[in-house]
Amino acid sequence: MRRLITIITVGILFCSFSFSQTIYTPKGTAVSVSIQSENTYDERELQDSVRQASFPNVDFLPTYEDPDYKHYPIPSSSSQFNCHGYAWAMCEGDYDNHTLNDPYVMARSDADNYFQDGSFVTCSESEADVAWYSTGDHTALTTNEIDYLQSKWDDGPLAYHLKDDSPYTYENIVFYKRCYFYEELINYSGTESDEYCSADIGEIVISASSNVTIEFEKWITFEKNVSIGAGTTLLINKK
Repeated sequence: MRRLITIITVGILFCSFSFSQTIYTPKGTAVSVSIQSENTYDERELQDSVRQASFPNVDFLPTYEDPDYKHYPIPSSSSQFNCHGYAWAMCEGDYDNHTLNDPYVMARSDADNYFQDGSFVTCSESEADVAWYSTGDHTALTTNEIDYLQSKWDDGPLAYHLKDDSPYTYENIVFYKRCYFYEELINYSGTESDEYCSADIGEIVISASSNVTIEFEKWITFEKNVSIGAGTTLLINKK
């Protein structure tokens, strides 16, 4: 599903620091990210102006207010997060009410975990949440406008742009959508548990004399066909 993301800016008091933190993909794979300090206001403004000169048709979105420049325009450029941290981690699960409260810098090798463990699956562009520039070191979010993406340019601006109007090679984009999982728990002479991705299964067939619980994420609408046999107890449970 395509979305246009609203950015809510927040004021932060910056100091110089950098340290590592572990976060997790939706399926629980550990991902290493860095927490970075912010550049100075002048450095951020310079980045904005240099990028705008090279990409005059791109819209740059404001990110963080500098407390020492409260009456100045809020720059877009920021050293606190990069494209992978933004697209894979910062916006996960709440694209429509996104804030920049937890900025991350993430390496490409760590970003791979989001689709290698099945948390995201390949799809058509019209279904996509994320656009992966497979021949370059870049990730973007899709928007509700065809061919437009939203992405962070290294320590430069947060840009709303056409997919071929950025510093990154766009020919080999792979599109991914979040894979929402539900769990089928079949109880008979013990418990069997299987996890399914909603993108990969079209029908659930349940035999007679089984007690079945299907659990799925709270924001998912359950639309699968479920066939049950006589004497079966079925519970659909939102987590």
